[in-house]
Amino acid sequence: MAEQAEKTSPVERNNMDMVLDITLVATARLGRVEMPIRDILALGPGSVIEVGHLIDEPVELLVNDRIIARGDVVVVDEKFGLRITEIISPQARIESLH
Repeated sequence: MAEQAEKTSPVERNNMDMVLDITLVATARLGRVEMPIRDILALGPGSVIEVGHLIDEPVELLVNDRIIARGDVVVVDEKFGLRITEIISPQARIESLH
């Protein structure tokens, strides 16, 4: 790593710093369901929607609507979190862009 830093010019480092500050949207997707508008309009407090996700299946982590990882739901300080268990291969991430 130190060798790589030495080979990087100040301009390249500055460009990388700018890229690293870009904000992206990350979403944990528990499941997905398609519903007719009729059913959506009928939703109210206490309604339950099955999303087709089994309890022991990993949750998908999407960045800008592209799957980049999978993981398990955890509780951190009374909030939900995602423990990453699998990172999608670079090849699969590139293929998902099509």
